[in-house]
Amino acid sequence: MMPLELLLAFIAACVLLALIPGPMMALLVATGTTRGIRAGFMTLGGNALGLVILVTIAVLGMAPILALASEWFDYIRYIGAAYLIWVGFGYVRRGLNEPEEAMTTEKPSSQLFMQALVVALSNPKSLLFLGAFFPQFIDPATAMAPQLIILGIAFVVTLVSIDMLVMLMSGYARKWLLQKQRQTHIASGVLLMGAGIGLAFARR
Repeated sequence: MMPLELLLAFIAACVLLALIPGPMMALLVATGTTRGIRAGFMTLGGNALGLVILVTIAVLGMAPILALASEWFDYIRYIGAAYLIWVGFGYVRRGLNEPEEAMTTEKPSSQLFMQALVVALSNPKSLLFLGAFFPQFIDPATAMAPQLIILGIAFVVTLVSIDMLVMLMSGYARKWLLQKQRQTHIASGVLLMGAGIGLAFARR
């Protein structure tokens, strides 16, 4: 069993990682404010699956895959950035061109889920954390496999919990924004495009 103080330090690091503004936070805020809490949970589900996939790769000891992801960091980052900008542009276009009553139409749940999954898997914050920072919390004096499982679960639960709070706050704010659907869509689109541009210029 890993030392409690090491686990608490890891959870604190995960909280800080989750609170750093990034692509997923922008997507959760945009979905919550424009689509509401129900749609936000679909986005949260896609994010959770993406995190589980990345953590599973790390826990199973597939270091070459994480190393390859690190080497291809820029390409992954550019793909994620381009996708966010494209999604953001769609929000802005709807805000400018569609009648407000049409903006309440829900996207298919599968589309929201896959959208979040793509963003989660291309998020360099998680890739770098799992590939470089994650191993520093392993106690070499204790069996490695149980520690990896505990850290993996703590990573997913902590990040998803913080993301859920962000999404819920955005979803509850939606009731004050229902009379401003056009402005909300445009603002959400600008937020996503800004996140995409920021991701494109991110550094390791």
